[in-house]
Order: sequence, then structure tokens, then C-alpha cells
Amino acid sequence: MSHELIVIKGNKFLNRTMWEPVLKVYDDFIIYRRRKWFVVKEVTISYKQVAQVNLTTGLLFAELEIVITGNDTRTVHVKFTPKELTKKAKKIIDQKVHLFHNRSENLRPDAGIASIEKSLARLTELLNTNRISKR
Repeated sequence: MSHELIVIKGNKFLNRTMWEPVLKVYDDFIIYRRRKWFVVKEVTISYKQVAQVNLTTGLLFAELEIVITGNDTRTVHVKFTPKELTKKAKKIIDQKVHLFHNRSENLRPDAGIASIEKSLARLTELLNTNRISKR
């Protein structure tokens, strides 16, 4: 079960909507929700899909932009959010993205070592049964 780490809400008046855009950061994924009169746009983003996180800070508010990879490169913008909360969210997202991207890279060499050990065991078995020579 995923735990909610942080919730960022944009200012509804400056975003010119009646409902504020919401970005919820969980352990395993990110949910972006933006509502208009008859349409609700909700995007679930895995940390493996996050390519880049950009933070733009102003005098009073900040903007968080998340670039998503996939079939078509898309971006999620959350504008007019509290600066300190947005900085904290960016830091959490960067750590999670780094963790998930490095986890997938670290799994590949382990699989290679297991296959090498398996082939060495097969080689010693063939040597012991005199099917091949040491040369």
C-alpha cells in the first residue's frame, strides 16, 4: 500500500479555475488532478516515466513542471503553489526518480552474474563427464 508523502495545491484564482490543480506524491507514483466544469483530468505517473522535474520560483509562488516520457513526451504543470512546499516536493520526487532509475540499472548486472555462474557450473559438469577437454 502506498503512503502519501506530500500534497501540493495550486491557487485556484490565479489558475483561473474554480477548483485548484492538485499534485499528490506517493511512495510509488504521482497523481496529478485538474478539474474544470465538465472534465476531470487525472494522470497517474510512475517514477520510471519521469524524465525531468523543473522548479520555477517567483516572488510569492512557484511552478513545478514534470516531464513524462512515453509514446509522446508530455509535461504536467502545477502553477501558483507555495514555494517551500514545492521545493520540498521537488526534492522528494528527485530522490524517488533517482532511486527507481538506479534500481533498474542495478538489477541487470545481477542477472548477468547468475547466468555466468550457471554457465560455469555447466562447464565444470561437462569437464567432469569428459565430454570436453581442458584445452
